[in-house]
Amino acid sequence: MVSWKDKAKKGCGREESSAGKKPVLSDIAGLTIQNGQVVTLKSHNRASSVISLVANFKDELRDILAKHGAVLLRGFRVESSNVLPSVVRSFGESPFDNQEETSPRTHLGQGMFTSTEYPNEYAIEFHNECSYQNHVPQFIFMICMQAAPYGGCTRLSSCADILRQFPEALLNRFRQHGYIYERNYLPNTGLSWQQSLSVTNLNELKRYCDQENIELQVTDNGHVRTRQKRPCVALHPDTGNALWLNHSLFFHHLSIPNEYRQSMGTLTQMRFPFDTRYGDGQAIDVETIELIKSLYEKHAISIQWRPGDILIFDNLSMAHAREPFEGARELHLVMAKSIAWKDMDTNQDREISVCT
Repeated sequence: MVSWKDKAKKGCGREESSAGKKPVLSDIAGLTIQNGQVVTLKSHNRASSVISLVANFKDELRDILAKHGAVLLRGFRVESSNVLPSVVRSFGESPFDNQEETSPRTHLGQGMFTSTEYPNEYAIEFHNECSYQNHVPQFIFMICMQAAPYGGCTRLSSCADILRQFPEALLNRFRQHGYIYERNYLPNTGLSWQQSLSVTNLNELKRYCDQENIELQVTDNGHVRTRQKRPCVALHPDTGNALWLNHSLFFHHLSIPNEYRQSMGTLTQMRFPFDTRYGDGQAIDVETIELIKSLYEKHAISIQWRPGDILIFDNLSMAHAREPFEGARELHLVMAKSIAWKDMDTNQDREISVCT
């Protein structure tokens, strides 16, 4: 098998240019690898177009993503502030249609929007974007418009490495039962159910929930609560790698900032905007949440943004998080390539490779 490194050196057998020389990735950018997970391609010439790079070397970039999970493009010419949709098209993909929003974002058109507008003083826990839906975007494209002066790193963690270090009994429980994501649409807290699910009335809401296998509860006073059971483990459709792929940590009530949890008073299922449970309905204990968090942290690496950076990562292979930050920070992103959970072969009887 020819590796992406060999292709970078040999130019992938493309037609020769008018100058008689085949394009070679190493002529355009220097390459470094961070902890075996993120490949950084730094342009030798700031006049080199990022769109041309992606269009001419998308096969190499896909190979890098399959092997390492993420690639950071640094120092390339960014043609305009809305270049990201063109980068996605040059990569051969189209935007993913997110059906279930969970946090405020500004939509910028062509499938591009701002990163979550969650308060900057709080960290965002590790998760795989949209993994609680029936379809998940495989690729995330992010561009840095303005880097925060302090903090604000995007953090990545390998889902395959996390899975390999899970205690076997706990992993089997998650594999067999999955997890439950509960959402309470509370007044003056986050998005309304109309904003989140792009519906206008309860009839449309019921149809959507029926279509997406979401349990719906509407109280007499109009309070809306949803529950959806989803898998925790997937097999990557391209590589076959077993992956820890879910929002069990991100949506657990312990990931809600302490001051907000304390203001809610006594713990009840209806008091928090979201929570997660084992798929059999039992509460996920504090020790398990701390273990999951520690595994993410053990394999985490940080991307320190510079203006003009473009990060592409495989959302199935890499979980991501955000550090708190001070000052202004602006990132735009596009999600791409819809993958159905049913195509990630979560057959509970199939053996997966786990380190002992």
